[in-house]
Formats: sequence, structure tokens, C-alpha cells
Amino acid sequence: MGFGRLLIFSVDGLPAKLGYFVVDNFNPDKMVICTSAGDIKVNRKVIHKLLGIPTGGQKISSIDKLPMLIDAIADWRARYPGVMVPPTQMVKMIDESDGEDSFDFRMDFVMCFVAVLVDCHKQSCLREEILEHLDDEMDFATIDWCDLVVDKLRTCKDT
Repeated sequence: MGFGRLLIFSVDGLPAKLGYFVVDNFNPDKMVICTSAGDIKVNRKVIHKLLGIPTGGQKISSIDKLPMLIDAIADWRARYPGVMVPPTQMVKMIDESDGEDSFDFRMDFVMCFVAVLVDCHKQSCLREEILEHLDDEMDFATIDWCDLVVDKLRTCKDT
């Protein structure tokens, strides 16, 4: 799936203060996080080096939005009752999964990644707009996830 390096990324959680610090100190015009020790450049290459996630593939934004969710995506979403999908529910499904070869496992993993590290509601729940760009034939390793991280960081102060 292209996310192997995330498995060695050892954290027990992301402190909320860290997320706020990054957003508060991010300069979208210069694409840097301003710190007292100096500016930290933010681009796809840096994100790839830090997280080891796929880069250089197809951008999510370039994938046509589907008029309705395909059946496999709708079936995946139906596994989560309610309006919001919290990452804790996806992690539980990953833990209970039969293995990484299933479509549901891959969706749980990638959507948990998106909800935790890329784009979520204030309640840390998945923003479901991304589902409109996905299908069950998609190879997640061929998506430029670094571009999505950079794009969402660039626009995060507007939301």
C-alpha cells in the first residue's frame, strides 16, 4: 500500500497542542512552520522524508469526483453507523481484521491515516469528501499522499 514506513513511526498519540502549534505557526505563503529555532520548510519531499508515505503518483485532486459512492466504498462506509467516523472505530476494525489483503482493511488504514494526519473535523472524525474520489480498484500506493498533506496544510487556516 506504500505506507510501510508509518509502521515504524513510534507514537502513542498526537498531542492536540502539537497540531495547534503547527497550524498556528504555519505560513502558507512561504510554506514554512515558523519556530524560535528557525523556519521548517514544508513540501512533498519533506513530508515523504518525515512520514515515508507515497509521493509522486496521481494527485487525489486530479481524480474525477464520482456522482455517487461506488458500492464497495458505500459498503465500507455502512460498517460505521452514525454521521461521523471517528479514528478509534477504524482502529478497532483494523485490529479485528483478517489481514491487509482485504479491501476493508486497506480502506480502514488509509482513511484512519487521512483522519488523523491529514484532514479531519474538529471532533477528529473523517472528512468524507475524499470517498468521492476512491474506488475498489485503486492502488493506494500510486496516490501522491504527500501532495494531499501539503495541500490540506496549505488550506487549513482557511477552515
